[in-house]
Order: sequence, then C-alpha cells, then structure tokens
Amino acid sequence: MTWPSAYVLECSVQPGGSRWAELHTYTTPGPILRVLERLCANEHGFFAYHTLWYGAVVGLWTIHHGEVVDFTDLHPYVSVDLREHGVIRLDQRESQAALDFNDEAEGAGDLDRYAWLRMELDVRAVRRLLPPLPAPRLRPGERLILPPRLYGPAESVLPSELWWGATDLEFGELEDDPLGDDVEAGG
Repeated sequence: MTWPSAYVLECSVQPGGSRWAELHTYTTPGPILRVLERLCANEHGFFAYHTLWYGAVVGLWTIHHGEVVDFTDLHPYVSVDLREHGVIRLDQRESQAALDFNDEAEGAGDLDRYAWLRMELDVRAVRRLLPPLPAPRLRPGERLILPPRLYGPAESVLPSELWWGATDLEFGELEDDPLGDDVEAGG
C-alpha cells in the first residue's frame, strides 16, 4: 500500500499557562490559506496572544507518501502591528518592541490589548510553500499513520495518526472550513 500525501498546518502551545493544539490536514493550498487568514483576523486577540506571549508553534508539515519531508515555520510570514511599538514579524517576538508590548499588557492586567492588534499574512509567500502533492492524496474520511519524526520543533504536537480535516487535539474534531472547489477528488 502506498500511503497518501498531505499538508498539515499545526497551531499549538504546549500545556501550561494556556493550551492550543489544532491540526488542519488538507491536500490543496486553499483550506490551509483560509485557516491562516482566519487566524490572522485575530478574533478576540487569540492568535496574537498565543504567538507573541506563548511562542506558539505555527508551522506547515509536508507529507509525501506517508513520510514527513518538510517542516516550515510560518512565523516569518505573518506580520503584526504593535501600534506605537511598530510592525514586526512573528519570528521577531523576542524583539524589544514585542517584549515592551507584552510587558505593558501584563503590567496593565489588560490582555484584551492583544485583540487590538492587526495581523497580516503574506499569502503569496505561503502559497509558494504549497506545491502540488504527489498522488495519492489523503481524502476526506481517510487517516494517515506517520513514522516517528526526526525533525521539526520539539514543542510540536504532531501525532503519529492524522485524519483529513480540522482537529483539535484537546477537544476532538473542529468544524471544517468551507472548502469550495479546491478539494481534490481521487488520488
């Protein structure tokens, strides 16, 4: 049997002060980009808070025939406007601007400040990270068993078993994003 190929968008924070463990497993760029754009809308400050304060893993796993072939950290592809502190990329979360913003929010006891932040995804750059996958591709209802991974961030929550669609490892299935025309039928 030839194992299928897929992309997995991971958004996670190790358990501690906060918890977040979403996986979005699809085979075309559209759903991955829609999830990222939804996150960058920063509803209630959720995405900014977890990436700036907790250093969440936000990355793209590429799987060919059941083997992890790449992990790309997506922090450099998202910018955040810290208002009076300037604009940074998420990979600059330890910059003085980000540290000052985090200190002010914590000092004021006002974590709602994260909801004020505007975030922007470099869609064109991320799209280039998503070339067509080799067939067969994972399909709705199918699962994929991965061998132990040899690289990627130690904080990753990527499990050995994946299912097509959106999953919250803490609470179970998430509602899939509307997939439109870019669901690939067949393999």
